[in-house]
Order: sequence, then structure tokens, then C-alpha cells
Amino acid sequence: MFSRLTALCAVAACVLTLLGGCKPQGNDLPTNTTTAKQATTTQSVVTDANGAAVTSAIGETTTADGTVVTDANGNTVTQNGSTTASGSGSDPSHSGNTPSGGGTTAVGNGTPTSRPTTAAGGVTDTPATPAGILPSSAEAGTSFATLARAPQDKAVTVKADTKQFGRFLFTTSDNKDLPFNVACHVTEDRITALLPANANLAALKPNFTYYGHSVLYNGAVLTSRSTVMDLSKDVTLTLKANNGSTRTVTVHIEKIGSGLPSFTLSTSGYSAINNTVDYKAANFSVGDAKSTVKGADCSVKGRGNTTWTYDKKGYTLRFDTKYSLLGLRESKNYVLLALHADRTLMRYRLGEYLSKNMGLEFTMGSAFVDLWLNGQYQGVYALVEKIEVEPARVDITDYVSPAVPVNQMGYLLEFDKHLYNNTTEADRKKWTVLGKGFYDAATNEVFFYSEALGGHWLTVRTTNAKNLTAEHVTYIALVVETAANALKTGDWTTVSKWMDVESFVNWYLIMEYLNNTDTAMESSVYMYIDVGGKLKLGPLWDLDNCAGNHNETASATAHPLFDSKDGWFSYLFKMPEAKAVLRTRWAAMKGVTDGINKVIDDTAASLKNAAALNFTRWKILGTALTGQPAAVAKADTYDKQVAYLKNYLAERKTALNAFYSTL
Repeated sequence: MFSRLTALCAVAACVLTLLGGCKPQGNDLPTNTTTAKQATTTQSVVTDANGAAVTSAIGETTTADGTVVTDANGNTVTQNGSTTASGSGSDPSHSGNTPSGGGTTAVGNGTPTSRPTTAAGGVTDTPATPAGILPSSAEAGTSFATLARAPQDKAVTVKADTKQFGRFLFTTSDNKDLPFNVACHVTEDRITALLPANANLAALKPNFTYYGHSVLYNGAVLTSRSTVMDLSKDVTLTLKANNGSTRTVTVHIEKIGSGLPSFTLSTSGYSAINNTVDYKAANFSVGDAKSTVKGADCSVKGRGNTTWTYDKKGYTLRFDTKYSLLGLRESKNYVLLALHADRTLMRYRLGEYLSKNMGLEFTMGSAFVDLWLNGQYQGVYALVEKIEVEPARVDITDYVSPAVPVNQMGYLLEFDKHLYNNTTEADRKKWTVLGKGFYDAATNEVFFYSEALGGHWLTVRTTNAKNLTAEHVTYIALVVETAANALKTGDWTTVSKWMDVESFVNWYLIMEYLNNTDTAMESSVYMYIDVGGKLKLGPLWDLDNCAGNHNETASATAHPLFDSKDGWFSYLFKMPEAKAVLRTRWAAMKGVTDGINKVIDDTAASLKNAAALNFTRWKILGTALTGQPAAVAKADTYDKQVAYLKNYLAERKTALNAFYSTL
């Protein structure tokens, strides 16, 4: 984190030198007037998820003794069991990992970059193992990008009594509704695989190799890539050898049993998503057995700053077509929050509940899902509406043209300390001065530095950043500076002109109650102003570290946001008018928090099975990530994590009520 002194010396001086004379003149900023809202569009490119052509047909070769021997690529297998063509063997770039009994081997994202630490002296209480096939276990099968990368065929020398599968696959080329390719786990008497909740088990075509005379399914010969099987319940196959001997194999295919809908993403060639900048084309499906949305017009990239360093990654999604997914509002933009630091998996959901019930104008809705990336289960995620300027998200006046007058459009701003911290001096030299701010062509972002109240970086959040002019940036920078300076001087007339005080108070109360670490206008804090309106705070974002989940929020009795001069509120609440609003809104907030335990209990009940699978995949219960208090590691079961959250919020409410009663 850069110091405020560094920021003032390195950046503010540059701005003031180049842009002198652009200081706010009291209340003399342009008067806002209403204008029509304009829409924006985005595009993405999509390629086939398998990344290579799959053999269009598979042949059957009959040997001299009548034995049918083929492999999954249609290659002829000779009588001694050897194949006559290459390409069906193992591949070192195979995207699937060798299953290892339900462990936490990283899949899809490469080698883990962070490791949790166990609290000293703590005893980890292993959660109850969920029933059924576990993700990442051998029985779950193995995903693969192309047939050339599928698990190697188990070729054998064919004898009179041979009756054995070489491999047993389900591919997207044969099963259009299947979200990814999977090689089943084959043993002497069972064939198993685990698929997402929205997979259709009633109609699957297998792609297999067999060594022997024939395979019978429901009394008829089972033909690779031709026979449609109903695997919604266990099926018994009869394997027949050339000498007439037989044995049976049970095919047992499960769908993940967490109770949540599944979200599947398959990138081109099942390639890893390895940064937060570059989008990769992907196929997707989302839903359950009752309703599924799917398509090939999705692009995905990583997301987050600190959270991107965790083993379990978050992702940003962009679609060419607007979708309403799982009841969320129709849009092209969504995010998948990994919730890795939050062992309750529900802190964002609590913020959503508080936001809606405290009257914040915009709240980003969410839905829990099981995420599958390139055929590998990744755990419980929150599919969340992305914060964007659009009717279904932040419905303020959008713009597409540089000709739009500065006071005839809305501005969505994000306080973002990472903007400066995560760039090099060489990158900053490439920034273009734009009025009272800067434009970064590499990221297509416009931002400015506000010296008032501690000094903060703010980004203008829009897909049309390249269309902003120096006048636009200077205008919104001066609005922010005017409001901040009025706060510092106690000028209520100017404060009430440029700030929607009730909006600020509502947002403040939620964040103070949750005791979020980033709320002192540091990062993931959003503020906006529409045409003819005032500055408002929201929507809420980034709640993983709140409510006792970080060392900075471990105390339930402190009131850090109220006292923070960087967060504007210490100045705001020195004004009697604002303090009166605070008392009124706290009375409402107490009523809203009366329902918080029911929200927690209901959410925990809905996540019970999913949480068990998540913490089987990610063995972090009984550990603490960097910056988390020992109490987090001590709560070494999901139920204890939920109890810890409830107890913290109860103490928090009592402490804040006592504090506000003294104002």
C-alpha cells in the first residue's frame, strides 16, 4: 500500500502542475439537467470447447474369430490387442488430473499460490463426508479436452475368455447436452462418473472400447457412439467373451447431490484461466434438472486482487447475449465469487439482505452454484450481478459519445487503492493526462486522484472510458472534491446539495454493522451520481473479510468507520443534521437486523450439503488465511463458523446500539 505522502508527491503534484486552475468554486459547478439514457453493447469470440476436431464416427472391426475390437478413435485393434493408429494414448498436457481419493489437488488453475495455516494447538474436526461419489475422487471420473487427451485405452491381448472394457467415455460430440467430456472410472464390476446437477442422465451415448465378443444392454448389443442409454438409474451390462462366458458390470452415474444448481465452464482446449486481464472464450451451462441455460457465447477471466492469490479463484463472465440466470436480472455481465476466505459462504448474502431492506437504491443479486471448470468441481460459488452502468444493474444515465455534456450523464465511481499499488512506474508513465485525471489505454480505464480527506484514487466505471473527455473527468473530480471539502469545513448547505445524506448513512450503517475492512474509501467502495441527482454510496461489494473474518474486524465493539477521517463519516457526523439522520436510520436498522439470524439459519440449511462438498474439495476448516484471527481457525466445522458469525453480529448490534445512544 502506498503512503498518502507518496501519493501526494508522486501524483498530486503532477496533476496540480498540469491542471492548475481547475479548483472547485463553492456551489458554482454546472447545474445538472435530465437527459435520455443510452445503451452500450459488448462482444466476445467463442471457439469449440474441445479445441480440436473429434472423430466423426467410430468403426467396428471383426477379427477372424468374430471378436469385435475397436478403440475410441475408431482405430482398428489387432488380434493381439495392439492398436494400428496413434492418438488415443495419454498426453502430458491432459487437462484432467489423476483422481486421488477426494483430496484437494488443484485443478484447472495450476499450482496453488496460497496455503492456509492451522491455528497453533487447534484440533481440526473433519466434516462429515457427504454420501455418494465425491468430486475429485477416482470414482468421479476424469475430464478431458479432446479424445487425444482422454485416459489411455487399456488394451489387452484378446483370448477366448476375454471380456473387458478398454475405456468408457461420454463426449460432448456424441452428447450435445453434456457440458464437458468425461472418462468414467472402470473397475472389474463397476463403471462410475459424477456429473453436474443439470446433466441429462436419461439419454447418454457412450464412446467405449471393448475386448471380447459383445456387450449387451437391455438384451441388445451395446454399440459405441450409437446406443442411447438411460442412466438415470443403475444399469447392468452383460459382457460376453468369444467362448460364450459372461460377467456383469454395473454402470452407476451420479449427479452432484448438493442441492445447488451447477454452473459449468469449458474453455477452448480446457486451457487454464491464469490472469485477471485476458478473457478466454468458453462454453457454459447453468441450472439444474428442471431448467438449464447454455450457450457458446461466454468469455471468462480471473477476478480479484488479494482473492486472486487464493487457491480457489473467482471469475468475471461476459456474454454476447443477455441472459437472466437463476432468477437474476438479465444482463451480459456476471461474476463468480469464490467465497474462499468466508467459511460460512454467506457474508455477501447478508450484505444483500441488509442492502435491500435498508433501501439502498441498487443491490446486486446473487445465487449460489456449484462451479465446474473444464470438468473439474471447484466448490460453492456465488453467481452475482456485476456492478455496471446499465438498466439491470446501476440504472443511471449512460453515454456513448464524447459530445454528451458533462452534466448530462451519470457517473459510477469506485474507490480503488489497488489502481496505483498494482501498477509499475513504467506503466504509470504510459497514462495519458485527461483533465483532472488519467486514461490508461492498456486497461481502457479513466481515473483521478482526490486529495481531500486522506487522499484516494477513484476509477470512473464505464465500458466507454475511451469516450470520456478531459471536461468529463474534471467535472466529476470537482464534484467529489467539492463534497469532500464541504464535509471537512462543516458546510452543511454544500454537503446537502451534493450528497444524498440518507444514502450515505444507510450505506455507513450496513458497513459499520458488518465491520468491513475496506470501507474507509479504500477499495471496492462504489459511489455514483445521476443527472439532476446527488452523490450516493453503493452498491455494496467485497464482504468476505467482514463480521470478524479479519484481524481488522475481530473486535465487535469498535466503531472504526465512524471514527475514520479517510472514510468521510467522522466529518459528516459532526454535523447535527447528519447525526439526526443517523439516529433515525439506526432505529430502522435495528429492526432489519432482528431478522438476520433467520437469514443466516435459512442460508446455512440450504448450503448444508454443498458446504460439506466444498470443504471436502478445499480442506480449510480449522485453518486461517493470512490476516484472519485465531477464532476463525478455532471454528473448525461449518456449524461452528455459522455460530461464530451469529455471535459476532449479536455482539456487534449491542455495542453499536450502546454507542449510538450516546450521540
